[in-house]
Amino acid sequence: MTRIVNPTALPPPPRGHASARYTSSKLPLEESTSTTDSPTFPAQFTQEFRFDYTYWSFDRSPGHPVATQSTIYDELGVLALQQVLQGNNCSVFAYGQPSAGKTYSLMGSSGERASLPASVKTNGNVNGVRAPPSALSLSERRGLIPRIFQGLFAEIDEGKRSGNSYTVIMSYVEIYDERVYDLLSQSTMKKSLKVREHPDDGAFVERARRVQVTSSSQVVELIEEGNRTRSVSSSRPSRSHTVLLLSLSQNSPAVSSPRKSKLAVVDLAASERVDRSDVSGLRAREAASVNRSLATLADVVGALAKRRSGRSVDGSHRQKVFAPYRNSVLTRLLKDCLGGHAKTIILGTISPCCAHYEESMTTLRYIERARSVYST
Repeated sequence: MTRIVNPTALPPPPRGHASARYTSSKLPLEESTSTTDSPTFPAQFTQEFRFDYTYWSFDRSPGHPVATQSTIYDELGVLALQQVLQGNNCSVFAYGQPSAGKTYSLMGSSGERASLPASVKTNGNVNGVRAPPSALSLSERRGLIPRIFQGLFAEIDEGKRSGNSYTVIMSYVEIYDERVYDLLSQSTMKKSLKVREHPDDGAFVERARRVQVTSSSQVVELIEEGNRTRSVSSSRPSRSHTVLLLSLSQNSPAVSSPRKSKLAVVDLAASERVDRSDVSGLRAREAASVNRSLATLADVVGALAKRRSGRSVDGSHRQKVFAPYRNSVLTRLLKDCLGGHAKTIILGTISPCCAHYEESMTTLRYIERARSVYST
């Protein structure tokens, strides 16, 4: 259980530093494994949240073990990797306010994103039964995506020794104002693309470049290529979602048909309160579009949560609950990675600064709601 404290409960700042409490103070967070633990601050100033995992990475404060990038990978990245290797779909979302660590959590520090050399292997099982250990990381600052793909290709190398074959296809797109753009396109003219649905393969972006990748370093290079395209083509750094789509096909001599699965890793645009922001015109429209997209994702998450608890009166079966996937390009594209037997991982990032208390609360509420998702 995590308790977040309203900054108004903090001691008043020294005379002449009226704003120091909000601009430079660290937002108090309390971790507890029991609901009977006495909070440090009065109950009226605290809000409690329950998550599957909580991490502290701001500083080495007493009572807050520091979580490294390896920690995040060992507990979340390995879970996603195992899901995909077992033939199931998975989605990983990073959500939070700007500059709170979303992109860092996914990719790591600039210049530290190169993958491990091909000679470094895991001792994991190709079916994902045993997890690749984080001790294989050469840089603690490498993010989830490089680590997941490093683990994936290590498992593939291991599986090939048993006569299996694999195909890994990657695409990388941006969703801006409900339009999809191919970040890997080699065309000098950027055009919005359509999301289509295939009866067997599910949702896909029509005419988006799909690259067969053979190493984690190639994946990282393609992502960085796409990010350069994104930054050059627009001045909207935080008002669009980026979606990394992976399709994995596994062929075994003992099985007649291939095992197919998908992984989607999404860097969500930050939500923004237009009424509190100094924005107008195009920027206001961009913010409104992002908020609608995030609201639809929350509606889909809420619908899936209702399927978990929405049993009939006699408890014999689950009531049908409509999930509005088609209300947003994002949810329509990721439908296969959200519902059914798919696993959804949402990583929320918050700022430790008191000045960002409201934004942190928004993120925590969103993630807590998402926690109740259950696949039927």
